[in-house]
This record gives sequence, structure tokens and C-alpha cells, in this order.
Amino acid sequence: MKFNVIWTDLCLVFRNSEKLAAIETWDDGKTYEQAKTAEIPMLVRFFRYYAGWAHKIRGLTIPADGNNHVQTLHEPIGIASQNIQWNF
Repeated sequence: MKFNVIWTDLCLVFRNSEKLAAIETWDDGKTYEQAKTAEIPMLVRFFRYYAGWAHKIRGLTIPADGNNHVQTLHEPIGIASQNIQWNF
């Protein structure tokens, strides 16, 4: 589920990269070429990386003494959003 949401966002970014580069140029004062060849591709790499983690998170069962059972579960809390500045 999370993979699909992130992958859909990635497709939208990739499909609208020209518009996003123009918006980034207007918003941040970067050149269009810098936004198109550096900023947007970096955003796409981030989306691919985090989309991949949706399939890699697993729970563990840890050996315990006696009749004890220790288990770790990674449960999704939903979609989280952050507004992070891309100043470099």
C-alpha cells in the first residue's frame, strides 16, 4: 500500500518534471537547468529509495529465556509529511 502511494507520487514528479523545474526556478532562484538536472532527479532518487523500504521492513522474533516470547513489530502509522528545505 505505502509502496503504491510513494510510487504514484514518483510517477507524478517524473511526469511533471518540466513544470516542477520551472516552479523551483521561480521559487528558489535556481537556474532552470540546475533544477531540471539536479533538483528533480535527486527528488526522484529519494522517492525510489523510500518506496523500496516499504517492502523491506520486517518484524523479528528474538530468543528469550524460559516461557517468555519477545517479538518486535513494525507497524505503519499512516502517511507522514515533512516540509524540508533543499538549500545547497
